[in-house]
Amino acid sequence: MLKPIVIPLAAIASIVAGVPAIAKDASSQAVSLAGLDPANPQDAREINRRVAVATETVCGSYFNTQPEEQSAIAHCRADVARQVNTQIALLRSGNRLAAR
Repeated sequence: MLKPIVIPLAAIASIVAGVPAIAKDASSQAVSLAGLDPANPQDAREINRRVAVATETVCGSYFNTQPEEQSAIAHCRADVARQVNTQIALLRSGNRLAAR
Protein backbone atom coordinates (compact mmCIF):
# COMPACT_ATOMS: atom_id res chain seq x y z
CA MET A 1 0.00 0.00 0.00
CA LEU A 2 1.30 3.44 -0.90
CA LYS A 3 1.68 6.01 1.84
CA PRO A 4 -0.14 9.32 1.36
CA ILE A 5 1.76 12.36 0.17
CA VAL A 6 1.69 15.08 2.80
CA ILE A 7 2.03 18.70 1.77
CA PRO A 8 3.32 20.53 4.86
CA LEU A 9 2.68 24.23 5.28
CA ALA A 10 5.12 24.48 8.17
CA ALA A 11 8.06 23.88 5.83
CA ILE A 12 7.04 26.82 3.70
CA ALA A 13 5.58 29.16 6.32
CA SER A 14 8.22 31.83 5.74
CA ILE A 15 7.20 32.08 2.09
CA VAL A 16 3.44 32.24 2.60
CA ALA A 17 3.11 35.08 5.10
CA GLY A 18 0.78 36.94 2.72
CA VAL A 19 -1.43 33.99 1.81
CA PRO A 20 -5.15 34.31 2.63
CA ALA A 21 -6.29 33.21 6.09
CA ILE A 22 -7.82 29.93 4.90
CA ALA A 23 -4.40 28.70 3.81
CA LYS A 24 -2.68 29.92 6.98
CA ASP A 25 -4.90 27.62 9.07
CA ALA A 26 -3.99 24.49 7.10
CA SER A 27 -0.80 22.98 8.47
CA SER A 28 -0.76 20.14 5.96
CA GLN A 29 -2.96 18.21 3.59
CA ALA A 30 -2.59 14.45 3.10
CA VAL A 31 -3.18 13.10 -0.39
CA SER A 32 -4.37 9.51 -0.42
CA LEU A 33 -2.75 7.28 -3.00
CA ALA A 34 -4.74 4.21 -2.00
CA GLY A 35 -5.35 2.02 -5.01
CA LEU A 36 -3.30 4.26 -7.32
CA ASP A 37 -0.13 3.38 -9.21
CA PRO A 38 1.95 6.45 -10.12
CA ALA A 39 3.36 4.51 -13.10
CA ASN A 40 -0.14 4.12 -14.60
CA PRO A 41 -1.03 7.20 -16.73
CA GLN A 42 -4.68 7.26 -15.64
CA ASP A 43 -3.72 6.93 -11.97
CA ALA A 44 -1.01 9.57 -12.41
CA ARG A 45 -3.66 12.02 -13.66
CA GLU A 46 -5.79 11.28 -10.60
CA ILE A 47 -2.78 11.79 -8.33
CA ASN A 48 -2.11 15.13 -10.04
CA ARG A 49 -5.74 16.16 -9.54
CA ARG A 50 -5.64 15.27 -5.86
CA VAL A 51 -2.33 17.10 -5.40
CA ALA A 52 -3.77 20.19 -7.13
CA VAL A 53 -6.74 20.24 -4.74
CA ALA A 54 -4.45 19.79 -1.72
CA THR A 55 -2.08 22.48 -2.99
CA GLU A 56 -4.93 24.97 -3.25
CA THR A 57 -6.02 24.05 0.28
CA VAL A 58 -2.51 24.62 1.66
CA CYS A 59 -1.43 27.60 -0.47
CA GLY A 60 -4.72 29.31 -1.18
CA SER A 61 -6.53 30.32 -4.34
CA TYR A 62 -5.66 33.10 -6.75
CA PHE A 63 -9.34 34.06 -6.87
CA ASN A 64 -9.99 37.60 -5.69
CA THR A 65 -6.44 38.24 -4.36
CA GLN A 66 -4.09 41.20 -4.37
CA PRO A 67 -0.75 41.09 -6.29
CA GLU A 68 1.30 40.56 -3.11
CA GLU A 69 -0.93 37.62 -2.17
CA GLN A 70 -0.60 36.19 -5.68
CA SER A 71 3.18 36.27 -5.38
CA ALA A 72 3.09 34.44 -2.04
CA ILE A 73 0.68 31.86 -3.45
CA ALA A 74 2.94 31.31 -6.47
CA HIS A 75 5.98 30.79 -4.22
CA CYS A 76 4.03 28.41 -2.00
CA ARG A 77 2.78 26.40 -4.98
CA ALA A 78 6.29 26.18 -6.47
CA ASP A 79 7.66 24.92 -3.15
CA VAL A 80 4.84 22.41 -2.81
CA ALA A 81 5.46 21.20 -6.38
CA ARG A 82 9.14 20.59 -5.58
CA GLN A 83 8.24 18.67 -2.42
CA VAL A 84 5.55 16.60 -4.14
CA ASN A 85 7.76 15.83 -7.14
CA THR A 86 10.46 14.58 -4.77
CA GLN A 87 7.96 12.37 -2.92
CA ILE A 88 6.51 10.97 -6.17
CA ALA A 89 10.01 10.27 -7.52
CA LEU A 90 10.78 8.35 -4.33
CA LEU A 91 7.54 6.38 -4.68
CA ARG A 92 8.33 5.51 -8.29
CA SER A 93 11.88 4.46 -7.51
CA GLY A 94 10.60 2.37 -4.59
CA ASN A 95 8.03 0.72 -6.85
CA ARG A 96 10.71 -0.12 -9.41
CA LEU A 97 12.97 -1.59 -6.75
CA ALA A 98 10.13 -3.66 -5.32
CA ALA A 99 9.28 -5.00 -8.78
CA ARG A 100 12.81 -6.33 -9.39
